[in-house]
Amino acid sequence: MSQELLRLPRVVERTGLSKNELYRRIAAGTFPAPIVIPGTRIRAFDSLEVDAWVARTIAEARRTNEETSYV
Repeated sequence: MSQELLRLPRVVERTGLSKNELYRRIAAGTFPAPIVIPGTRIRAFDSLEVDAWVARTIAEARRTNEETSYV
């Protein structure tokens, strides 16, 4: 997967989290913070960091589901 800069609407779409929830998680240190693009006031997210967060979240959810299944 190639690295790119993602603006907030694409991160919201990719994660399924609201803008407010994203910023709560950034403040808590549980979601990667955006970077400021040099020479601008634009903030964007590193796509590889966002993808890694998504993969960890899915893996954690699957572990939790396996631990709590009653099969």
